[in-house]
Amino acid sequence: MPTPVYGIFEGGGAKGLAHIAGVAAAEKNGLEFVGVAGASAGALIASLVAVGYRANDLFDPDNPAANLLSRHQISPLSLIGEREWSLFEKAGRQANRAAWAALIGGTACAWVFAHAAVKVARQVARDGGYFSTEHIRERLNYFLRTKLTRHHADAARQIIVPDRVRFKDIDPAVAPECCSLKVIVTDITNQKLVIFENSPEFQDVEVAEAVVASISIPFVFKSARINSYSAQQDSVYADGGLVSNLPIWVFTEEKLNFERAQMPNSRVAILGFSLTETLVPAPASVSNSPFEYVSGVARSAIFGGQMVATRFVADLVPVPMPIALGTTQFNFSVGEAIEEYNRAYAAAASILGRQIRIMPIQAKTILEEFHKQIIATIRHAHPDPLIEHLRVSIIQPFGDSSFRVVQSFNMASDADDRLVFSNLASGAPDAFKSRAPAYLDFNAMWLTGHTSHMTKYEFALLRKGLQSAICFPIFAELKAWQESNPAIRPQPLGVVSIDSETGLKHIFDDDKLLESLATLTLPLSAVLQP
Repeated sequence: MPTPVYGIFEGGGAKGLAHIAGVAAAEKNGLEFVGVAGASAGALIASLVAVGYRANDLFDPDNPAANLLSRHQISPLSLIGEREWSLFEKAGRQANRAAWAALIGGTACAWVFAHAAVKVARQVARDGGYFSTEHIRERLNYFLRTKLTRHHADAARQIIVPDRVRFKDIDPAVAPECCSLKVIVTDITNQKLVIFENSPEFQDVEVAEAVVASISIPFVFKSARINSYSAQQDSVYADGGLVSNLPIWVFTEEKLNFERAQMPNSRVAILGFSLTETLVPAPASVSNSPFEYVSGVARSAIFGGQMVATRFVADLVPVPMPIALGTTQFNFSVGEAIEEYNRAYAAAASILGRQIRIMPIQAKTILEEFHKQIIATIRHAHPDPLIEHLRVSIIQPFGDSSFRVVQSFNMASDADDRLVFSNLASGAPDAFKSRAPAYLDFNAMWLTGHTSHMTKYEFALLRKGLQSAICFPIFAELKAWQESNPAIRPQPLGVVSIDSETGLKHIFDDDKLLESLATLTLPLSAVLQP
């Protein structure tokens, strides 16, 4: 049975080719998208995935002549105009030569080299960009409509797909073969981010119109309007990546409702497909282009904030995919496409295979064995006291000021198996910072009904009846524990907490036993290492 996930696709112009490889890696690992979202090129891929296109439908490296565009005698370059691209490239080259000419011979000399550059610059100044998205819009709408029509026909549903596919037409309640879609667009007129989706406000908006607005990179594509959005027909829109290039937070509420209805005892992962640079240099004609430079500046401006946001999204699986194409390198060859696809696929398949398929099984096995060894070791040293409901949790730093439980065993019926708490709290933060075992006594908490550095909501999640916990820093090598001075031990990978409804102070005070238990934590490093 497929594993449900949400997919978020980062914007990046021509780099978006890598997202198809990411989708293929997800399919290979038995993952099924229940919701997809994206900005710019990520929105384009997300819209096709949302209506049911498989990765090999979009691009198959083993049969590139059969991909979605090739089957219709289309190339990425033809979608924006081959003649226009030729002039665009020429303008970039001229701009560079003109700059040098101005330094050597002055403005008059520079003018000789700048005819095409001036022509392009005038159009950009007039229209907000150079390339039109109209052909992309028409083709995308055709692809969406064709897939929807096939779904309804195969399922014998008497539904006629309208000429312009709207968000309500791809509602999974209407077409179960589809999944939820969110398109991120920047409203330049009102200076805000807009999330187009199947909601009362946006259900009649044309999907392709929203997507081409999202891909409208400033100064590259002409400014867009979304005429099907009647509430803001006069607004001008641009690349959704200007505000949120990797909108990992957009499914927060929908994900929670899905878990409540479909998976009350589990969590659904959010896959954040990002586009990263490689060691392979981009072609000189692209890297020296002023348009590529402007795009790079825009990406840099939002990348830092995006990295901060990823640190605070629960259940997020970052999937960075390397790709050497430039943002506006739409003239890539089939050979380059295959090479870049394969590189991105290898990276995504490795991450997803480990994080989604292998790690959960591996973590469960390791934690179960650790639990057995802990019980056996304690009972061998102290056979009389009965330890009630011993639990194990793996804890890691979360952001700069918090910790959170990332893996657990014997906590299936408890609400604190994904608890987030302050780094000022006692227990795990103490063990992490001191690089030595730490003891936590819960009795004072139960007597007062609260604890410092924990909200009442966090406190309410704790398993009632807990008496104590022993927390050990997790190291990858035995020599860390053999070092007698904790201060010079390496930084821990995380912390393992063993807690119980029985007091564990006698165990913590038994130095020999505590040392034996500490060495048992070494295999847990496999759960935390990348």
